Amino acid sequence: MRLNAANVSFEEPVIVHGYTFVPEISAKEVLEAIAESAFKTSDYPVMLSFENHCNPRQQAKIANYCREIFGEMLLDAPIENHPLKDS
Repeated sequence: MRLNAANVSFEEPVIVHGYTFVPEISAKEVLEAIAESAFKTSDYPVMLSFENHCNPRQQAKIANYCREIFGEMLLDAPIENHPLKDS
């Protein structure tokens, strides 16, 4: 799932959809909705890809929201049988 993250204000990061008439929505609300519905219809993982247009402060907020909202659902370390390769 691709999320276009932007900092339109200095307070909260938002998710936008390019130059369309779709209104911006709070990044936190989007992440909460994903966490609530992610595994209701499928056991497959949900992969989030952020197109990042945020300043470092907003990036840190999104990272914290991911940790808080997804908790143990968030894969934040290599899987034992699938080690990361040096690049």
